[in-house]
Amino acid sequence: MNYALIGCGRIANSHIRAALSNNLNIVGLSDLDIKKAEKLKDEFNKKLNTSENNKIEASCYSDYKEMIKNLKSQGICPSFITVATESDNHYQIVMDVLSLGINVVVEKPIALSLSEADKMILKAKKMNCLLAVCQQNRFNEVSLLVKKAIDEGAFGRISHSSVAIRWSRGNDYYEQATWRGKWISDGGTLMNQDIHGIDLLCWLNGSKIKTISGHLYNRFHPYLEIEDLGIGHIQFENGSVATIEGTSNLYKDDLEERITIIGEKGTVTLGGIVANKVMHYDFEDEKMNTLFSQTDSKNYTSVYGDSHTLVYENIIESLLENKEPFISGEDGRAALEIVLAIYKSHKLQAPINLPLNDFSTKDMIGINLGKQK
Repeated sequence: MNYALIGCGRIANSHIRAALSNNLNIVGLSDLDIKKAEKLKDEFNKKLNTSENNKIEASCYSDYKEMIKNLKSQGICPSFITVATESDNHYQIVMDVLSLGINVVVEKPIALSLSEADKMILKAKKMNCLLAVCQQNRFNEVSLLVKKAIDEGAFGRISHSSVAIRWSRGNDYYEQATWRGKWISDGGTLMNQDIHGIDLLCWLNGSKIKTISGHLYNRFHPYLEIEDLGIGHIQFENGSVATIEGTSNLYKDDLEERITIIGEKGTVTLGGIVANKVMHYDFEDEKMNTLFSQTDSKNYTSVYGDSHTLVYENIIESLLENKEPFISGEDGRAALEIVLAIYKSHKLQAPINLPLNDFSTKDMIGINLGKQK
């Protein structure tokens, strides 16, 4: 399959590794700064075997529309394109690619407003295209095992659950890209970093959400308008509750993404940098205890993990078998809705009932976060 990438920034390495691991033919790389695309290509070719058959031969572009036009004219149109640009550009680029009948994988968040996400989903259906969102931590081995335990009833009724994402993002991170840390183009730590853990927690629970409330704070980043600490409370329709803590305020280094699920017949805590390790398990069902004891908890050192390869494997399988991807556009919208509901709750100082029809990070401009001087 032919493949192309739009956006060659911080996360691009993970996508190229995933494409290569799945034997995709990388035919195009695009970034507004074409030097980033060229550097990405050169760095990977240095790492790869020097034989011509193993090199990335992709052409590099500063204009993604020109890239697609040229690739089509050469008869090497991509089977799918990944959009890994600034968050506020996701909507327009995805819509443009879908309009050409090309399948799309988009980095999280799917968009910065629910109305944009809805239009993307509708466009994909109209064009009979695949639309998938890269929320790769669902593919972690321990995540899949916890989901299996919940679906098979090993937890019994779930009392409550929690997620805590405790990472570090200092001034240098925001200076690397001027779009970060702004309501108009990014959102805060809940939207940019913590949406992975929030998605994972709610996917594992499996119940529809009834009500969300939350509070936002800016403790250590007074030069930014967004939150560096977000606290959320979720009431599920099945009666269980969940809490969310997301922060970028850790001193120096990322610490953990920790998820705990407490049920009447079992308890699990996942930890590690991206909830990739089983820290604790205890079930009434001894067969489930055995399964957890045999699980390989991978020792990731990067907050990106290594599950992008599995995302791409699933995309290829979905295209070949003409089926929905494991993480669809609707799944991306659901994660976005949770974050935006927390934002809206802070803005209105009131709980928010779901479904949330529309809201955007732009609606948060000018909202007081109680910055600390």
